Amino acid sequence: MLAAILFLFSACSGDAPGTETGLLDALSTTATQARYTLAWDTEGVEVADGSWSVETDLGYQVTLSRGYLSTYSLYLIPCPEADHARRWSLIRAAHAGHSLTEDDSMLLSPQLEDIAAMDASEHDSVLFDETEYCEVSYVTARADDRSEGMPDDLDLRNVTLYLEGQLSAPGEAPAAFQWSTALFYGRSEHIVLAGDGDRAHVRVERQLSTMFDGVDFADVSEARAMDLVLQNLINHTTFTTDLEPRRGDSP
Repeated sequence: MLAAILFLFSACSGDAPGTETGLLDALSTTATQARYTLAWDTEGVEVADGSWSVETDLGYQVTLSRGYLSTYSLYLIPCPEADHARRWSLIRAAHAGHSLTEDDSMLLSPQLEDIAAMDASEHDSVLFDETEYCEVSYVTARADDRSEGMPDDLDLRNVTLYLEGQLSAPGEAPAAFQWSTALFYGRSEHIVLAGDGDRAHVRVERQLSTMFDGVDFADVSEARAMDLVLQNLINHTTFTTDLEPRRGDSP
């Protein structure tokens, strides 16, 4: 099982087609701090009364009234190209539920994000020595005692994704659902840092309109449905990056 997960993450985080080390060296830029924006792409989502709804590509109507995603790790990978040993160490650590990396650019604590509210949040890393970066790594994994955003009435420790709402197939009455999974997924992507400053700003945006696409709820188990939903969230994540002055620095 672990071997399959390692292969999946390695495939997701492989080199971009046509990318060469020399090109990465030319495009990458140094930073001494990172700022992360965790956001949601809400285009195509219908919002009403504290919930949101979407029609899937298979015709299902899904209304989400409550949901949480555990963003466990987010950090920059120094140039030259990422060390595969580090990636594998990260995956094994995620599987064990422990700290993922020693890189100082890492998100300071795991975040339980409220998917139903769809609010963006911002997070700074600690200051670190000037470093040249070429990739960003993003991992969703089960929450733990360090996770920020834990709801008071719901224990989501050891949960990666929690969803609650109503689901209806075409021509059928809606039925309530309450699903969760402890699976984890991650990906890394080549980035280009450019701008005036030495703080790397990374915006991570997950697309909600495609979150339930490809899931035939009538024919799959809850576990398989949640696996596919989590894959959709990761596969439809976009990263945008730039450089900016650190807070308190002169513009």
